[in-house]
Amino acid sequence: MSTDSEIIQRSLGQPRAFAELFDRHAETVGGYAARRLGPDAGEDILSETFLVAEISTRELAPMIASLSAKDRETLLLYAWGDLTYEEIAIALGVPVGTVRSRMNRIRTRLDPARPSGRRRVVNEQEGEVDGRFRASA
Repeated sequence: MSTDSEIIQRSLGQPRAFAELFDRHAETVGGYAARRLGPDAGEDILSETFLVAEISTRELAPMIASLSAKDRETLLLYAWGDLTYEEIAIALGVPVGTVRSRMNRIRTRLDPARPSGRRRVVNEQEGEVDGRFRASA
């Protein structure tokens, strides 16, 4: 059985692979949302959750691919390998300060590329953007 990280990585080249993530987590996410918000809202939240995740993956993939090989490797070890900065430094044979510098550069470079789908999460009844992600001015 593939891990979520492996499925996400595969979905960058094969968008249909993302359906496997939906199948794996839909019952849990949908059940939680339905318990908290009611059955109709639960279905809406479930759809929105996976739509935003898929859009995010598609929009970030080219940005990640544009990173230098060293930065990309650092990011992948951090994000998908779930390694600490210290563990990444050991794995790459570089000082931990180098890892910190790379991660800062990566964040700076990817922040303008924050997936637009996350900014489109709107409370339709209130007409407000989700408080965590404000619309760009």
